[in-house]
Amino acid sequence: MSPLRPRKLTQFVDPKHPSLTITRQAALLGLDRQAYYYRPIVNEAELSRLKVHMDAVDEIYTARPYYGTRRMQYELEKAYGICIGRERIRHIMRCLG
Repeated sequence: MSPLRPRKLTQFVDPKHPSLTITRQAALLGLDRQAYYYRPIVNEAELSRLKVHMDAVDEIYTARPYYGTRRMQYELEKAYGICIGRERIRHIMRCLG
């Protein structure tokens, strides 16, 4: 069982609780009050770039599932003009399953 992250714990804070303030509820959960108010920024450009990379890696992997990150990096540069590092390729391959 993995420990709950602050993002997961904030769902237990009830802003309409009659006697406990948000600050007190956050303290009881072991959170900073700002964790309750935090909203992650979504970078649309990065998400679209990730989608392009994932699609390219998926296409290559479907055709040749035995390729590792080194060969995958070479194929991405040669066929798609995508220059990304092996660590990024490894991450994408893990995400794709």
